[in-house]
Amino acid sequence: AFCMLAPSAAPEAKGLPLPRGTGFFISEDGYFLTARHVISDQSVPDFWLRRSHRAGEATAMLQWPDLAQEWPQFDLALLKVDFDRNREKACLAGRSGFPYIEVDISLQEEGTPVYAFGYPLPIVSAPVSMAGLVVGHVGLGHRTTSAIISSALEHTKMILTSNDAQVYVLDKALNYGNSGGPIVLTETGRVFAVCTRFQPVAVEQPNKETVFVPSLYGVASSISNIAGDLAQIVS
Repeated sequence: AFCMLAPSAAPEAKGLPLPRGTGFFISEDGYFLTARHVISDQSVPDFWLRRSHRAGEATAMLQWPDLAQEWPQFDLALLKVDFDRNREKACLAGRSGFPYIEVDISLQEEGTPVYAFGYPLPIVSAPVSMAGLVVGHVGLGHRTTSAIISSALEHTKMILTSNDAQVYVLDKALNYGNSGGPIVLTETGRVFAVCTRFQPVAVEQPNKETVFVPSLYGVASSISNIAGDLAQIVS
């Protein structure tokens, strides 16, 4: 999975690319899935895709994605990254395509062990100008979170139909930077859902005031929602 960064519009940031969320490749030829709200209000080709690395490893930094399709009703977006334009990047040395995660579009049972991967904890140093050169740094802190599928239903409605969006509620908190990250089946290593938000929980206090606790559960949009479209788009 990659952290998605886009140039900041804040004057004090001086255009430094800042983290907006997470995404991941689902095919060797460059189809890249994320949450739609991660790319909203931002020019998609301006995004940089970066990955954490250890000492001695090549820095992974890919560029020039394009929007292939988006599904606002499911908060999902599909990008396409051109391999040839990124071929000379050190992280792709010796490869003929992008590293990707296989997709599982089957419906999953409650209690199934899963894990989430994302970039919720970036450290950003303020950019400074030195002799006309702007210098700043974003330190990425990837996190893997183990969980189970707590529910295949976020909440009941007056009428439920088979056309309702399929979401999964996880029993672990997922934070802002996790948005767009993969939710992976522990048993197979295949991705079946995308982190889209957290579910607030109303907690009544002794004084009868209700407080919403924001991060008790993570909510993920199932890739099965777009299975038909993906079958036509992704080779």
